[in-house]
Amino acid sequence: MDSFARRDSFVQQLFAQNRRRKRLFSLLYNGSRLTSDTFDFRESVNRKEHWEEREIVYDIDPGKLVLRLNMRIYRTFPIIECLPWLEYSGSEPGGLIEEFHSLDLLEDLPPQNLVMPDWQDGTHITVRYNLGSCADINDFIPQQRELWTRTGSNRFVMESSEGRPSSTFLPYFGIDTGESDGMNIGVGWGGAWKAVIEIPVENNSVFYNLHHYRISLSMLRTCFRMLPGEKLRQIGFFLHFRGEKSIRDAQNEHRRFMIAHHAPRDSAGNLLKPPVSFVTWAVSLPKKCSTESPQSKSISSLTKYSGWMPGGVATPAPAPTFSMRKSSRKEAAPTGRDGSETGRSTPFRIRTASGRSATPRERRE
Repeated sequence: MDSFARRDSFVQQLFAQNRRRKRLFSLLYNGSRLTSDTFDFRESVNRKEHWEEREIVYDIDPGKLVLRLNMRIYRTFPIIECLPWLEYSGSEPGGLIEEFHSLDLLEDLPPQNLVMPDWQDGTHITVRYNLGSCADINDFIPQQRELWTRTGSNRFVMESSEGRPSSTFLPYFGIDTGESDGMNIGVGWGGAWKAVIEIPVENNSVFYNLHHYRISLSMLRTCFRMLPGEKLRQIGFFLHFRGEKSIRDAQNEHRRFMIAHHAPRDSAGNLLKPPVSFVTWAVSLPKKCSTESPQSKSISSLTKYSGWMPGGVATPAPAPTFSMRKSSRKEAAPTGRDGSETGRSTPFRIRTASGRSATPRERRE
């Protein structure tokens, strides 16, 4: 099945008017486990040139709590984007909401070899992901984890730390069920998130007869009540379906999608050229990279930061830059005792425990 057929089949199963409807999200509400395939829902469709917008309203607590799902289905890319909102209209604080999973899918496993069920040759899936950024040499390194139909190797958890979405893992990952089949997933959240990919296994028997694997996406923990009139956004996501297509081809397809629909553009619809990153250390900016150059002036309307180069210059530099603090105005050049410009930057000073200014060697150490 090709990518578009997979995507369309997925959407049809989400909104099927029968008991075989596909599950999309889940939560605990007042201690009861609820899933999207059991809710009544209302749907409206708005067709545009490049995509179809659907708004689906699920009645979680009729007359009080609803989940409003904004879904965008693209015409020329096998991609859907989803953004869920919880809305409460009761007159008193609502019930307890726990373990809210914006995404809670059961997807088909590849066919299983039940004749020779050796786990090393049996059914498995592969999770592709990248390490996040902890400011060390191993940032962004691509990784992969294979999951098998046996306990001990059937579950993989990605959990961000420090309250940042890209500290431990980048918020993008892929799940491959074969060389030409799989799914890419992106996490739309500005804080900590958690993804669990697992093949549900109930015991240690080698003769598993499994048909599905589970993907869940959530915050690290949810436990709250909603007040009257509140509207709370939850984690958004995109699903990029890969069918009859290699991993490399699918990644390039997603790059084209991002340029076509999410790259910043000017009022005339032209792509904005990204600003140059001035990353320097212990040197002044060369003349060709001067902030007075035509290239810099053309992006002067973008956010500016105060760059810091020890022994160099302090000057507003176009973002993004290796910087210490944001500057909203032009700073005066540092001067010496005689009032002349020193040419050295002083956004901050490094001091020793005794209070004196640190020596160059102490700064380096």
